[in-house]
Amino acid sequence: MSANQFMHQELALLLGFAGWLIVAVLGLAVLALCYLGLRRLLHNILAPRGFSPEKITAIGWIVVPLAVLLVLAIPAARMLYRGDEPPYLTVSVTAHEWYWHYDYVSAPGLGFDSRAVPRERLPPGAVYGDIADHPLVVPAGEKIRFLVTSGDVMHGFFVSALGLQIYALPGALLTGWTVIARPGLYDGQSSPICGDDHQPMPIQIKALPLPAYRAWLAAQRG
Repeated sequence: MSANQFMHQELALLLGFAGWLIVAVLGLAVLALCYLGLRRLLHNILAPRGFSPEKITAIGWIVVPLAVLLVLAIPAARMLYRGDEPPYLTVSVTAHEWYWHYDYVSAPGLGFDSRAVPRERLPPGAVYGDIADHPLVVPAGEKIRFLVTSGDVMHGFFVSALGLQIYALPGALLTGWTVIARPGLYDGQSSPICGDDHQPMPIQIKALPLPAYRAWLAAQRG
């Protein structure tokens, strides 16, 4: 399951809610058919009061779809506006041939390069290009915004477990965000072919509980 549990859960709730709403609308359609079957009887009852089944049906076909759209718009708007909330942490990501540079915009002065661990330093059984020497450390449970660009050719900041797929383009600044629900180490790669050493451009994001992240940040500053 994706570590970006906020979006995962919100989408699941929205789709589940929409599914039940569809069932409810179909149920109303069945009731409407039953209602039309009893139309003659209703006409005899309502006509003396100035109403008719035709008027009630016309009003229903306007009011019910409008109500359905309004009910669906509320959770959908909540998801959209979640992206406008200010992030806890902003990280500038610059791709190079063939490494990443991270700058903590929210912590001025803190930044470092992240490269593939050399073959001679790999632990037994590890594959060259899968481990970064300096993972990006972020807090779990908080919104994190990424500002992604490239210093040379096209790269890609792709971490599928976090729902991140941001191209790194020279001369352009693209953004994305995520919320990592669980602490852990999450791996990614630059998927576009960007040169001879394209493969060893690992992305590793280490999510820490917020108190541990703050302790790490204080240690880096000290």
